[in-house]
Amino acid sequence: MFIKKYLKNECVKVNAVVENKENALRLIASMAKNSNVLKNISEDEIFKKMIAREKLSTTGFGRGIAIPHCAIDGIDDFIIGVITLPQGVDFASMDKKPVKLMVFIVLPSDRRTEHVRVLSRISNALKNDNNIEELLKSKTEEMLEQKFLDQTSLNDGPSEDKEFNLFTIVIQDEKFTEPILNILAEVSECSISVLEGENAGKYLYNQPLFTNLWSNNVNQGYHLVVNAVAKKGISNDIIRKINSVIDDNKNKSGLMMIVQNLFYVNGSLDV
Repeated sequence: MFIKKYLKNECVKVNAVVENKENALRLIASMAKNSNVLKNISEDEIFKKMIAREKLSTTGFGRGIAIPHCAIDGIDDFIIGVITLPQGVDFASMDKKPVKLMVFIVLPSDRRTEHVRVLSRISNALKNDNNIEELLKSKTEEMLEQKFLDQTSLNDGPSEDKEFNLFTIVIQDEKFTEPILNILAEVSECSISVLEGENAGKYLYNQPLFTNLWSNNVNQGYHLVVNAVAKKGISNDIIRKINSVIDDNKNKSGLMMIVQNLFYVNGSLDV
């Protein structure tokens, strides 16, 4: 999956000025309509789809960012656009801050799994405050487009790589679930499953020997096991990103990654 394939030149704009959230969505609809992908879809329909998605919950995720998106029947490809709004616009964001950067996505209704991967790729890139600052500094559409592509690039394109690794990530602290799943979800051709489990303490503390030593107040806690299968060619990038989460958690327990070589893999899983 390549962001470059979906980012359209006609959907990149710097220093846009809009009065409110509705006008911002109308601007998105107008720009998206310029793409040949939406030649059979009216601008009004795009706008209504965007409004309908916002009614479910705001796509203003905070820190001055919004990622408006909608699914449309009858189109065969994604459209991604990037808009900077230096004056900001009220987007009913979670943190109440005005939005200065919008990344919008229009997707085919029948490609939800790929939508998850696209959203994960973009949201991971925009978690870096330096990346946001660099995008907002762009003086031209060409600069904005190139910076955005640089930030969202990942070496997971088509490959003849037939060897795979199995990632097992054990999570005992809920705060790690979102970043770990986002890292894995943004990778094409990565099959992921999540298993809910129990800490070993649950079973140990039920044994007579341990019951005599510890009280029932011991926290049995949160426990997820995430299994993911990915090609070896992109495994180093995944390891690097997960290590950054682990390293931020130095001297604390609750997160562990195991990577194994796989002898044989057949089939795939939806996200």
